[in-house]
Amino acid sequence: MRRRGTALSEICRRLKVNRKLVYWTLKRGTTDDLPRTGRPVTVTTARVKKIVKKRLERNPCRSMRKITTELGVSQKSLHRIVEDKLGMRAYKLLKLHGLSENQRAVRVKKCRALLERAVGDGYMRRLFTDEKLFTIEQVYNPQNDR
Repeated sequence: MRRRGTALSEICRRLKVNRKLVYWTLKRGTTDDLPRTGRPVTVTTARVKKIVKKRLERNPCRSMRKITTELGVSQKSLHRIVEDKLGMRAYKLLKLHGLSENQRAVRVKKCRALLERAVGDGYMRRLFTDEKLFTIEQVYNPQNDR
C-alpha cells in the first residue's frame, strides 16, 4: 500500500491498526517476526516432551526425581515440561469419609424429622449446639498423582 503512495494515516484507517504498528512495520520492511535472542532450547524439545508424556500416562504416580535421573535432565526442566508444556499439575490423593447405607438411611430419617419440626414456630425457640468431637485422619501418601 505504501509503495502505491498511500499515506500512513490512510493505511492505519483501512487496516484498523495503531499508527506505531504501521510505522515500525514499514521501517523493518517485513511483517515477519524478528529472530529471537538468547540460548536455543536443548532439553525441553518435542522428543523429551513425548517421552515424559508416555511415562506419566503409563504411571501417573511416578516420582519427578526418578524421571529426572532416568532422562538425565534437571528438575527445573522437567517441571517446565510437565506443568507448562503438558499442562499437568501434581496433587495429593485424599481419603474421603465414606457413609455406609445404614448411616445414609439414619441421616435421611433425622433430616426429615428436623424438617417436620421446623414447620411450626417452636423451632425458633430451640438452641442447637454441635459439641460432637471427631477426627478425620488422613493416610499419608508421599506419591503425587497427575
